[in-house]
Amino acid sequence: MATIGSASSSSYENTSRRSYISTMAFNLDFFTYTTSVDSTTYATTGTLTTVSGATSVNSPLGRVLRETGRKLVPGANPGITVYMVEVFDNTTFLRGYINPNSPVFAPFNSDRPAFMEEPYVINQDVPGGTYGTPGNFAGTQNYGASVLTRGNILTDGYVESGGQIRCLQQSNMLDAAYILAYGNSVVNVALGQIFTRNFTGAAVTLSAISASVGDRITLVANVQNTGVVITFGSGFADAGNAVFNVTGVGLYTYSFIGVDVGSGVVGMYETSRIGPLTYTA
Repeated sequence: MATIGSASSSSYENTSRRSYISTMAFNLDFFTYTTSVDSTTYATTGTLTTVSGATSVNSPLGRVLRETGRKLVPGANPGITVYMVEVFDNTTFLRGYINPNSPVFAPFNSDRPAFMEEPYVINQDVPGGTYGTPGNFAGTQNYGASVLTRGNILTDGYVESGGQIRCLQQSNMLDAAYILAYGNSVVNVALGQIFTRNFTGAAVTLSAISASVGDRITLVANVQNTGVVITFGSGFADAGNAVFNVTGVGLYTYSFIGVDVGSGVVGMYETSRIGPLTYTA
């Protein structure tokens, strides 16, 4: 464990300052490490047990944990199969080992003394206070930094948000450049979540491509001519039922979800249909 030998600034260089924030209750992922020696074979056995006193109530989501400097390494420490670090919770004063790469924890920038209270959003602690006008997160506790990436975000868990979950390429018009690339009757499910199309003719058959199980899309049909017939064909699971004879102009909204229709084939199954909605341009 790193120690501080004197009051000079260089004494702090090897002291661990990494911190983690829990993404869920972590009492079952918070361990005490003990060893014992067999009196006959002199073999050392290491054991991990959950920290005594840690519960789902006092070890909740959003708790900041700070490294002490102690580590457990596979091979060097008996019974250890993954790299682990010791952390302490300055709310409950419990300490124990965690897997720093576990999905239960996320890195947290906490380059400050441990006795300081958890930070709040700067300029937003006090509405209209010294630091300026509060913003969107006024008075809320900092949980961690935002993430900006051009890479993929993959998860085996769930995505939970107190706000919106959306993508910049959320809407695709089924005309113009899209028609040139895919044809005016093709819905490429991989390209968006909301598709819009102006219908001026008498009939059109739509097909869906690049669908995966669980994909959700919405088609907004702007019908500009009475008597339009929209048929959902290849790639739509409910093709036999999804034929719509329009009796008036207006906006019609179809919602679909990707389902396995057998033999690994995915089709977009109609879940709802609304319309016509009239409007004034």
